[in-house]
Amino acid sequence: MKRASLPTHPVQPSRKAEIVVRDFGAPARPRRRILVVKLDHFGDFIIALPAFERLRRAFPRDHIALVCGPWNAAGARDSGLFDEVRTYTFFPENVLAWDCRPIEELDRFRAAAAGRYDLAIDLRVDEDTRHLLEHVDAEVKCGIGGRGRFPFLDVILPPEPETRSNPFGTVERGLLIPPDRFRSRMPIVAPFYEETDFSFTDTYLTDGPDIELPRGRYRAIFGLRVVRGPCLLGASVTIEVVRNAEELVVRRQLKRRRHIGMARSVIEFSAERNGSRYEFRIHTGGRAPAARLRFIGVWLEQLNDGDVRRVHSRFRPAELHVGEKLSMLVELVEERTRALYADDMLPARVPPGAAVEAELRRIPPGAQRIVLAPISNSSVRDWPIDNYAALAGRLLATGERRILLLGAPAQADRLARITQGNAGDPRIIDLSGKTKWPELPDILRRADLVICNNSGIAHLAAACGVRTLAIYSGSHLPQEWGPRGVASRTIVAAVPCSPCGFDRLQECRFDHRCMHEITPDIVLAQAEQMLGAALQTQAAAAVDSGSAA
Repeated sequence: MKRASLPTHPVQPSRKAEIVVRDFGAPARPRRRILVVKLDHFGDFIIALPAFERLRRAFPRDHIALVCGPWNAAGARDSGLFDEVRTYTFFPENVLAWDCRPIEELDRFRAAAAGRYDLAIDLRVDEDTRHLLEHVDAEVKCGIGGRGRFPFLDVILPPEPETRSNPFGTVERGLLIPPDRFRSRMPIVAPFYEETDFSFTDTYLTDGPDIELPRGRYRAIFGLRVVRGPCLLGASVTIEVVRNAEELVVRRQLKRRRHIGMARSVIEFSAERNGSRYEFRIHTGGRAPAARLRFIGVWLEQLNDGDVRRVHSRFRPAELHVGEKLSMLVELVEERTRALYADDMLPARVPPGAAVEAELRRIPPGAQRIVLAPISNSSVRDWPIDNYAALAGRLLATGERRILLLGAPAQADRLARITQGNAGDPRIIDLSGKTKWPELPDILRRADLVICNNSGIAHLAAACGVRTLAIYSGSHLPQEWGPRGVASRTIVAAVPCSPCGFDRLQECRFDHRCMHEITPDIVLAQAEQMLGAALQTQAAAAVDSGSAA
């Protein structure tokens, strides 16, 4: 059976999407003020000592204030890890007296946490004290939890999932995988189910979710039901289990009748080795114009333990210790508040070839150099090439500037449209197919600004310390996949279907709205800000050089 790509369904949005700009290079103050909240008991405080020590090593010159229970105040002062220790009683000293209500009023906490802070961290794994951070005047608030429960947190360490091998939960007692976890081509999508009216048929309608299963025997029950019609006469429905994306494990064709039902949509199979990933697929053929087929997910259950030597997941040594979770939170806070890349992360300098070097030497002294790398390895991540052409024209309309186009040999024809769209302007220098990867750092370091998509060029430029403006589609979120350089910035449209995780443009159902919402003028405004900052830096460097002379 040949798998088909998703059709595109152009959508006219009722309103424009919000454009979100993220700056990865927010400067840190010379001496920050940090508030640590640790309100639980004596043993919890001892467990957190490695995290406290890590925090002090990460912020050696910053002012760290601790708010803790009165019973831990003396130990906190004696540790020498804090510049200031304050107390607030949230829990009783004896845990058996806890009735889920704080001992002291909220105003007492506000007084204990009074002041303005750069960072506030709740170093407790359980979530019962997390809400107190809402009452702290801090620029960045950090803790363990979920974004849905604690939207006020700026740095969040997600709670540990139930198992380490799959994101859906344990299979040992049965697992329901909902329809939104599958890659779907069903034309009708509702909150708790999806349906096909057979207008899109003779292909796979769902597949996924690439779940990792340990060795053993399994039963997969496909949640299928015929609705709004007498029967599926004229159509066929086939269900499959596939291992590692391409190895068919078992296939079953369902009879053409009205009551398909979950009782009849059952497949049993064996996971023969640990580490393999499994997909559950539904294929339809033919048409049943008077009926619809509804899908509510797959119920997966384990029939036996498979490998009897396997240890129950609850008792694996891989389980994270509470102290490790607190240290991980501190490490995450440190990583979010420091420059990740040194000034020169890629010290090996491979100069470009003679032809490229000759092109670069023809650029007049003082002209700003703007690199455009418009093509990634995924079509859904690419901002339209005509937008890049329009952007190039607008950039060249101001000041003395040159634009360098970077791309692989196979991308040369597409990049040529940028030059053609600007009437062959000689200020656009096309280097497509003329450079090799080891040569790119040397070229990027000479740029005043690099403009690109979510691609390897974005991360390479960020690692070189170059000003980088990356245009992100809705396939991936910049806060997860953005270029983390101190001079990096991203632009993304906040469309409701993001993040989709798609790689091919054919998979998008919404006419690539995430990229069409980002206009050349929006990118131009950010680019001009960053180019202006580059001129200020150059001017300051010239003054310093003159003073030194």
